Amino acid sequence: MIFYLSAFLIGLAGSVHCVGMCGPLALAIPPAGNSTGYSLLFRSIAYQSSRIIGYGVLGLVVGILSQSMQFTGLQPYFSILSGISLLFLGFFGIIPDVNSFSRYPVIHNIQIKIHRIMAKAMSNNHFSTPFVLGFMNALLPCGMIYIALGTGLSSGNISEASLYLMSFGLGTLPLMFMVSLFGQIMSLQMRRNWQKAIPFIFMISGIILIYKGMNIVLPVDFNFWEWGVEPQCDG
Repeated sequence: MIFYLSAFLIGLAGSVHCVGMCGPLALAIPPAGNSTGYSLLFRSIAYQSSRIIGYGVLGLVVGILSQSMQFTGLQPYFSILSGISLLFLGFFGIIPDVNSFSRYPVIHNIQIKIHRIMAKAMSNNHFSTPFVLGFMNALLPCGMIYIALGTGLSSGNISEASLYLMSFGLGTLPLMFMVSLFGQIMSLQMRRNWQKAIPFIFMISGIILIYKGMNIVLPVDFNFWEWGVEPQCDG
């Protein structure tokens, strides 16, 4: 459970980044013909739910790779390596940005193709438009999703990786859902303050992954303070 919690926290902390990158897209979803409050709510729910499903599909792909590493015995080492990487990013306050990867031709071409599909869906303004936009949004190259994908590789099986990525999506949901309904509700200064929490979330998640890779399981009744006290002999 704590493994999925780390994904949720990464998504929650990174949702400010998502608002800056994907918030305008959520606001640009064309209204239905009868643009009522119920219509807007439905299209927002459709967009957000299909976005989370898209993360789950990415998790399935990552899970297949992770499960293959499990068979080779490399998965625990990758989990430790992922944890160390997150600790490094958190300690130095490095937040990967999509622009850091867009200069690579493969990533750039993926972005162009996804944007074309999204533009076509928006021009059609069909019932399925918010579903298509949400799903394709999940596939857009993004620094935060790369972190979630890399961490999902440490899961060890398909279902766990998919649930991890969906937990990441759920973490981004509260803020993104409010943006799709009410517009840009956070000022630039508020987003900057929120982003200060991201390095701490990275470090917490990194510690969790290192424990997972080392296969350290603490007992339910583990007490850190009692563990740190030396037992005394009565003799």
